[in-house]
Amino acid sequence: MTDNSITVIGSGATALAAAAYLTIKGKQVILCDREQGQRFRDIEDGGGITLEGVMETGSPVLPFRMTDDFQDAVGNARRILVCVSADRHREIADLCSPYAREGQTYVISPGNLGAVIFVDRFYKKGKKGVTAAELVGNICPCRITGRARVLMAMPVGEKRIAAFPACRTQMAIQAFEDVFRFHAARNIFEGMLNSPNLVIHVAGTLLNTTAIEKMGQDFALYTNGLTPSLLRCADAVEKERNQVLRELDYSAYASTVSKMHQMMDYGHYDELNYFRSLKGPASLEERYISEDASCSMALLVSLAEEYGIEVPVCKALITIANTVNGFNYYEHGRTLKNMGMSGMSRENLNQYLETLTMAGG
Repeated sequence: MTDNSITVIGSGATALAAAAYLTIKGKQVILCDREQGQRFRDIEDGGGITLEGVMETGSPVLPFRMTDDFQDAVGNARRILVCVSADRHREIADLCSPYAREGQTYVISPGNLGAVIFVDRFYKKGKKGVTAAELVGNICPCRITGRARVLMAMPVGEKRIAAFPACRTQMAIQAFEDVFRFHAARNIFEGMLNSPNLVIHVAGTLLNTTAIEKMGQDFALYTNGLTPSLLRCADAVEKERNQVLRELDYSAYASTVSKMHQMMDYGHYDELNYFRSLKGPASLEERYISEDASCSMALLVSLAEEYGIEVPVCKALITIANTVNGFNYYEHGRTLKNMGMSGMSRENLNQYLETLTMAGG
């Protein structure tokens, strides 16, 4: 493959939006996923992917190639953008690792600590020259609205990124600098803790349980679910998150709660209207809990447990999430213990995230 090519893995809204966006940018996009014949046929039958919202294309945009063959899509690729939900990270890492090679850069969107899984799989295959990085949040908020149609709710803008280990972050930034404006987070933990979804998704879903179960597919969190009481809860989550950031010497990025107050000011900030219109969650089992409770919230609570930081609201939210869905998101989540990083001092943890080594080891 040429340096002008980028492989996009996935077939959901983010993958389709990214494939169309990169094609518009003049890149040869190879779109790859398992057993997505119908989704890919929809794209072919429609002549491509049609973008709506802030980046309306009018006419369809057709990727260079679509395939379910990971060897074909990944084997000769230099840049791979992984756009799948967290519950598919292990599956995709297992499919990519046999064909990973030195000099490749994988960027995961949204990150959700997926870089840890990819690096683990690459190292087990002896592939230590591969860069795995992840974004803070997603390339852009988006939804599939029809066959091969995707609504982009906000523009593709500047994004924070961190590699695992963080000493490779600049490599990831440089690999994609012709198409994305990436800026370095200190490491994947600083990035994950700054995800806006940590602050709003779990709290917003649990405090709207009745509305979600009554409205189903018609529920839109940013239209139907934002209230002053919910934002007080989100503010408490953000304050606990910020305390964990301070204890670990991490930076806090922009306030999610401030953005939610703008979102709730429905007579103003018209540039937020597409985002306000996004549907979801339609049930309590969707990624607003299943992904964010098991990734960002589980990480936050495990860091608090490890270093003696009080986070009562976050603990309560993850406990309620466990209860309503009958699944222990903390026990099975991306905690320090489950990622093999417990028992370290703060200094050793941050050095490990930077270099995969610890002081004296």
